[in-house]
Amino acid sequence: MFSVLSALSPTRPAARGDDLDRVLRALEGVDLGVPWSPHPHAVELALLDAVFTIRTTYGSPTTGVRGWVSACAAHAGRPCDDLARLATSGAAMRSLAENGTVTRQRLMGGALKVDAATTAARALHDLSGSPRSADDVRGLLPGRYVEARDAFASVEGLGVETFEYFLLLLGSPGRRAEAAWTRVVSAACEDDVSPEHGQSLLGAAAAALAVEPAQLAHAVWRHGKRG
Repeated sequence: MFSVLSALSPTRPAARGDDLDRVLRALEGVDLGVPWSPHPHAVELALLDAVFTIRTTYGSPTTGVRGWVSACAAHAGRPCDDLARLATSGAAMRSLAENGTVTRQRLMGGALKVDAATTAARALHDLSGSPRSADDVRGLLPGRYVEARDAFASVEGLGVETFEYFLLLLGSPGRRAEAAWTRVVSAACEDDVSPEHGQSLLGAAAAALAVEPAQLAHAVWRHGKRG
């Protein structure tokens, strides 16, 4: 599984110019303007962002999902990188929802989004090893992807797509995002590509387009979902 973090590594192999040109042509129809505010070092905000985004508008830094996530960060007044802390903040989150600071929207099945987020945090933290931080969650991949995915998706109203988006916000594409990128690269190069070459092309294409690798992976994933 490729990682956008490793794509940033100065030791990655150089992408072949002809392959890069083909990939860039294949990306011409991909919208890179999709709002993107990753949280690579704030697992709580990544989880809240992923859940709040379900069936709503992303908004600006002060409105919509971005505004709600910013409000949560401001209310916390601390680094938001602790699943255990989010898991026990249900009452505080519901209070924020009741006073309108964050969304009172519900998921399919009726659960408040804030409750689903805190429950998902508990489900992930309850995995063996008690992962807490963004680094801990990334450390589960790729070997424990299925275990983490199933724990997350066990929460009513959440599913694999939301889990994949959560991983993207942490800067570590899951299997569906990886598959979306691999399809684009393989089709463009008219050949199967190795994980190492896929990493190289992700970093090189992102640099050529003046975006972060995570943003490019996110845009390709979203484009594939629409198709």
